[in-house]
Amino acid sequence: MALKKINENFLPNLLQNEFGKELFSQIEDSKHFSVKGFAGSSPSVFAAELFLIKKKSLLFLTDDKEEALYITDELEDLLGKENVLYFPPTHLEPYQIEKTQNANLVLRTEVLNRIHNDKKPRVMVAPFASLAEKVMKKEDFKAISHTIKVGEKLDFDFTEELLPQFNFNLADFVSEPGALSVSGGIVDVFSYSNEEPYRIT
Repeated sequence: MALKKINENFLPNLLQNEFGKELFSQIEDSKHFSVKGFAGSSPSVFAAELFLIKKKSLLFLTDDKEEALYITDELEDLLGKENVLYFPPTHLEPYQIEKTQNANLVLRTEVLNRIHNDKKPRVMVAPFASLAEKVMKKEDFKAISHTIKVGEKLDFDFTEELLPQFNFNLADFVSEPGALSVSGGIVDVFSYSNEEPYRIT
């Protein structure tokens, strides 16, 4: 079934049956409510319907990373990838803070960036472990961000600022977030907020 038809036909039709009418009328009448007996993909369908009706951002919490990824995949099919965010924990194993996965660190930074800079409502899916990690305030996040625009002229001394202030490491090749390489008039930077490095010439 095409995504357009899922959005336009399947989800709206849910409200036409008695279950849908009763459930969502209770949501309108009460700030606190509980729904039990979900099975299969019904939690994802419920969240997608609630998102489309309320037109507000939702936080979907799951027990673990595997369930979060599964829910994220279902919601992307229902709502489109542009409306769903996955917020992972940075650590590979619970309580093993020294085992930080750089890919997850980048993804968390991307999500925070979009939340801070884009007011568009979205569904954010997160395992409980990801919320146990502290997140800095919006003001602090902006203070440690360094934005470079295409066409902007830079003094190469800015690399000296990146190294100590933003915890970048000088390297021969940039292969992971936090790496910076300088070769002649070329600077390669692997940002914490992007899946691919940038080249500045």
